[in-house]
Amino acid sequence: MPRKGGKRKKTHTHVVPPPEGTPGAEEDKVPRSFVFKLGKVAKQVNELVEEMRGVMEPNTARKLRERSSNSLKDFAVVSKPFGVTHLMAFGQTERSLTYRIARAPDGPTLTFKVNQYCLRRHVRALQRRPVETTQAFKTAPLVVLNNFGDASAPQELKLMKVTLQNMFPTINVAEVKLADCRRIVLFNYDKATKSVEMRHYAIRAMPTGINKAIKKVVQAKVPNLHNLDDIAEYVQGGGGAASDSEVDDEESKVVLPDRYGGRGNVKAQRSSIRLHELGPRVSMSLYKVERGLASGDVLYHSYITKTAEEVVALKNKFKEQDTLKRKRREEQEANVARKKAALEEKKALKAEKRAAKLAANGGEVGSADGDDDDDEVEDDVEDAMDE
Repeated sequence: MPRKGGKRKKTHTHVVPPPEGTPGAEEDKVPRSFVFKLGKVAKQVNELVEEMRGVMEPNTARKLRERSSNSLKDFAVVSKPFGVTHLMAFGQTERSLTYRIARAPDGPTLTFKVNQYCLRRHVRALQRRPVETTQAFKTAPLVVLNNFGDASAPQELKLMKVTLQNMFPTINVAEVKLADCRRIVLFNYDKATKSVEMRHYAIRAMPTGINKAIKKVVQAKVPNLHNLDDIAEYVQGGGGAASDSEVDDEESKVVLPDRYGGRGNVKAQRSSIRLHELGPRVSMSLYKVERGLASGDVLYHSYITKTAEEVVALKNKFKEQDTLKRKRREEQEANVARKKAALEEKKALKAEKRAAKLAANGGEVGSADGDDDDDEVEDDVEDAMDE
């Protein structure tokens, strides 16, 4: 620490949020996330972490660096200053790969067992024409939840549904821009296996109702005209064949209310909507729900069942811990207030001494005594605030 007056002086400050109602005090409600690994994991899991960050873009820390010694609570400490609402951690043991989704800063925490996963490079290897889309990652994806049940579903299923939905920004249908709808994240719940399948797709639109020749011209694909005298011969030579973007499903063809990405997708144009999988794929099963941030009583466990007496005992245990924490916090706040009052009293006494000395010296200012004492009191106050 730097020194002031021969003594060490603290220079860090305590961030105090502005009061409610002040301009700029309320931040936007966009969910933000940290995606990271805990401990040592395999190389493929490192790739999965990077690709999951891509799924959560642009509202995630894309270049987040973590150490193998970091814990979930380490990231929870720094989540509040950055406005992070969700922590997503991958951990690996000798037997399984786990995936935890925690609501910062107070929970709950959902722990999944990753049954299977497939990286983007594996998905691309199965595709005949992989899609390259960098612009799609500049906007948040749309989230689609399928087969999660209704109001009669189990509580853990409802909580899982709400958690997965709140990881992504909400959509205002009246204000959303069509050009911002570029990706989809699909979560499908399988009741038979009690597992969740995650898929990641890019949305593409292709103009329909025109033949292949005209479509190439509209999309600025320069055709080979060296054997033709006029472009009309090229257009008429297409024979009026339908474009290869046409599909049999009429439900995929829509009239665009606004311009969309891709040439030929203009307003009031009829286009065919297609989904191209980007990856990764993840199959996971929920097996534990904790009330707090990786702590607190267990609300649900798929492997362990406790009796009513054990559940009550655990609740009482965590209630006592919360009471003890609250008591310690109140004691610390009381100590800070007492030391601040002592500092103000000492400053007032010092001001009286200065005034008396100034009157005794006939208006001449004497040496300032007691500076070191003030520094000691200020250090005590800051020490109490740090605890």
